[in-house]
Amino acid sequence: MNTSKLASGIWAFMNSKIFLYLGIVIGVIFFMRSCQKNGELERQAIFDGQNLLALNDTITTVKTKNGELNSSITGHILTQKELRKTNIELFEDVKQQEGQVLTLSKAVIRLKQDKQTLQNALDEANTHIGDAEQINDSTYQLPWTLTYQYDSLNYDIFSGRTELFSNCNNVFHNNTWLESRETQINLTFGQVVEDDKLRVFVQSAYPGFTTESLQGVLIDPNDNPYIKSLIKPKRWFPGASVGVGTTIGFNPATGGIGMTIGPTFNLGIYSFKR
Repeated sequence: MNTSKLASGIWAFMNSKIFLYLGIVIGVIFFMRSCQKNGELERQAIFDGQNLLALNDTITTVKTKNGELNSSITGHILTQKELRKTNIELFEDVKQQEGQVLTLSKAVIRLKQDKQTLQNALDEANTHIGDAEQINDSTYQLPWTLTYQYDSLNYDIFSGRTELFSNCNNVFHNNTWLESRETQINLTFGQVVEDDKLRVFVQSAYPGFTTESLQGVLIDPNDNPYIKSLIKPKRWFPGASVGVGTTIGFNPATGGIGMTIGPTFNLGIYSFKR
């Protein structure tokens, strides 16, 4: 091939509209890739800040408007692989679950009522001291039930028996057994975004409710196909793709039109998918 003819063809190609269009397309490709890379870096920075705060945060407890105690703490946002390195305790809990875990929270709750609280909540209509049952000449047992109704959803019902010993007109307490307990506790728990940070919380009106420990994780939704299927897709400019393909274009070697192989760029403008 004549060198001058090749150079002339290249020069003609560089001064053609096709070269201009190709330059624009390549510029757009690099711009889109740069935006995508910057978006990934910003997303990772958000995750890193979230998880660093989760590692060092402590439980915050406040009283809500309806008088319930709400305890919350910053949660993790991690893939399962990252969770294994960051919090092995939560990772083991995730692995024990069947199916694909989306989010998991765990808490240690302490319940403690004082004398005044119990007295105020005693449901006398459902509290009973049964008739004494004679065991032998000097020993008696009394069955009893104590019911504490804190509100319509939170209560305790204790049942047992007390053994008394009688000797020379004196009565002594010998022993007491708790034989059954029924407790109902209304709990609200979940995750909330507060000040651009994910927090896990647990809340209850049960008196003496205290959260001793609390932690939680949201498994990175970008790695979950099910979550992706629930996200409403973008209608306008839903996405772009870059690849390699064949097309008809200008051939600088011949100075004419020919088949070329090169990079391709596809930009979606509108999506009809629901």
